[in-house]
Amino acid sequence: MDSLVKHSNKAIEIDTIKAQLKNLVEQSSLHIMDAVNHERILNGFLHTQANLEAIWSNRNDGTFIYSNPPAGLVNASVRPWFKHAIKSEIYVSDIYTSALTKKKCLTISCPITYQNKIIGVIGVDLSLTSK
Repeated sequence: MDSLVKHSNKAIEIDTIKAQLKNLVEQSSLHIMDAVNHERILNGFLHTQANLEAIWSNRNDGTFIYSNPPAGLVNASVRPWFKHAIKSEIYVSDIYTSALTKKKCLTISCPITYQNKIIGVIGVDLSLTSK
């Protein structure tokens, strides 16, 4: 029963983060594809979310605009989370072990749109380990 409750709570948390990312894209100035602007917005969001371990944004070619912590790759265009989000999907990855923390997490990504065009991607890593 405890594992079912934990699973249910994580599903709710995932849905909440998905909705918050979508809202962040719609309600902020992320369409201004500037690293300083993205740093301010993404760090502000990251600091309000206790279970996020990373946040980043990419241009529509896969290059990073901003990443906290700094990205370990230059271009994300081959990553599943990028491929799905750039096709206008909000993507949730399978569970994996984080290269940063060595703990279980998953990635959630969302397209950045402006004037009905996809201009980039925002993504987060959600920790599945209680802090």
